Amino acid sequence: MKNIFLNGTIYILNRQIPCVDALAVEDGKIVFAGVSRDAKKLKQRGDRVFDLKNHTVIPGLVDSHVHFVYWAETRSRLDLENARSTAEVQKKVAAFAKRLAEGEWLFGNNFNKNLWPAGEQPDKRILDTVCPDRPVILASKDVHTLWLNSAALAAVGITSSTSDPPGGKIVRYSGSQEPTGYLLETACRLVNEYLEKNQKKLDMEKVVLAAQKEAWKQGVTGIHALPDPGFEKSFPLLERLTREEKLQLRILMYIPEKRLDWAIELGLQSGFGNEFFKVGGVKIFVDGALGSQTALMFEPYEGNSSTGIEVSSLSHLENQLGKAAKANLACAVHAIGDKSVFYALEAFGKTLPIHDGRLRQRIEHVQLIRNEEIPKFKKYKVAASMQPSHAPSDRYIADQHWGRRCRNAYPWRSLLKSGALLVFGSDAPVEPLQPLAGIYSAVCRKKPGEKESWYPSQAISVGEAIRAYTVAPAVLSCDEHKIGTLSPGKLADFVILSEDPFKISPERLSSLEVLATAVGGEIVYAQKATSWGCD
Repeated sequence: MKNIFLNGTIYILNRQIPCVDALAVEDGKIVFAGVSRDAKKLKQRGDRVFDLKNHTVIPGLVDSHVHFVYWAETRSRLDLENARSTAEVQKKVAAFAKRLAEGEWLFGNNFNKNLWPAGEQPDKRILDTVCPDRPVILASKDVHTLWLNSAALAAVGITSSTSDPPGGKIVRYSGSQEPTGYLLETACRLVNEYLEKNQKKLDMEKVVLAAQKEAWKQGVTGIHALPDPGFEKSFPLLERLTREEKLQLRILMYIPEKRLDWAIELGLQSGFGNEFFKVGGVKIFVDGALGSQTALMFEPYEGNSSTGIEVSSLSHLENQLGKAAKANLACAVHAIGDKSVFYALEAFGKTLPIHDGRLRQRIEHVQLIRNEEIPKFKKYKVAASMQPSHAPSDRYIADQHWGRRCRNAYPWRSLLKSGALLVFGSDAPVEPLQPLAGIYSAVCRKKPGEKESWYPSQAISVGEAIRAYTVAPAVLSCDEHKIGTLSPGKLADFVILSEDPFKISPERLSSLEVLATAVGGEIVYAQKATSWGCD
């Protein structure tokens, strides 16, 4: 049985056949791409015909950087995105606590100290005032720091005698070893490991399947799943749900560095799996984040003597990349500051002869980079995995902490011009899982309603942005022969849009909507009041 889609503006994204008005799908694959007149001739008894009514179709969108299970879990937590002071955080925590059962822990996300009045910092005493007995754990917007109250510190076992872990810091009161409740980088693992062993889990199957529906609603048909704090449980969960055919997102799964030896012993290799779930490789951190001023820099932050936190040394990174490459495991290296990007490229360059480009290597974020590093992406066959919504969200923080160096921040145009493979994602839950918003950010380099673009010379075109969510992720996952375009023979993953992004003004991109999403030619999401349908 075929599904036949007629009367649309269908962008194949294949340079030989850029646009058609009809598709036919059979057994999950595209069997025809051409004109509606010819497509109608293919109809047989039992086939379904859909009238697109001139709506626009593009290939399914792939979010190339999402912490999927963690994002799914945090959707029900306290959101502190708009809290502009510690007093506002305190007020929101107090209100949220009233909704919880006695003894239930309070979790929150997205606090951003860069938005608070000068001098305000996370402090357990602020939370203790409204939650003296209930453990409270709040994650920063960049998810690189945690803020705990006294009850949470006591439960986890972090005390004055707890040492700072390598690559992390337990912030303490001046002249004392007493923790303030603010944890940086790898110090957060002390909390995550405790929670993994001791916290009662939600019905994660239900939570993940609800998140899948939200992803479809945003036009997402595939994700590159970077490790979650609870990887040991999220990995088998996603694999099982895929095997049971409950999960219909195409997932490229990455493994945390601490599980590298486990993966090698198990014989896991990049590419192992099937059309819906396969191994991508290993994720390794070099530094922290801009929002926490822990990204690793060559020069200190503006008005500060700090150059960030080195989570991995260059020698350690080279050793780990080499070990992974010998086991046929690709690597995704987290690098935000200019020095960390330098480290990552140097290490990828030195280990390139081990695999000779066979592995699809990548650097995550690449938020600040020196000009001399840009050509190395193509030279060393490394993809730049970036999140366009970070730029308008971070622009004022970046200006404050990086100053004139922001000329080289989020340099999408320069990377594309150099021949680098540019792929886009969201970093959800850090930013919303909304690729259409990411396309707007990439084209306009500002938020909707803002007047001035931020370094507009680094903006890219609509077509380039869409390819970074479709064609490029397919290349990075070694699936360019299966997905990424709507060419005959490929899997029929596509999105139906409310307007044609190639024909509307850049400003109107912010009003684009997903009318429907198809995976393998089957409609998995459709707006209730849709203006197209099945004949």
